[in-house]
Amino acid sequence: MEFLVNNKSPIELLAFGPGYWPHTIFPSDSYRDLNGHKIPHFYYRRGIATVSMRGGKQISRALAVPVREESEHEEMLFWK
Repeated sequence: MEFLVNNKSPIELLAFGPGYWPHTIFPSDSYRDLNGHKIPHFYYRRGIATVSMRGGKQISRALAVPVREESEHEEMLFWK
């Protein structure tokens, strides 16, 4: 996400998933990772972290914030 921001990309949502997922063997509803994602779908929104340094200086960095529920990113999908 930081690379996208540094290169002035308008992208604010990253979505990943496999082209094929054997639902009969691995039902996605029963699998969640530590970010709360329903495997095999992974969504990240653009976020900003700001850290205050000595002398009052602040440093901000872009980061990928895990989206835990699919409804959190629905408004960002251009095809909806």
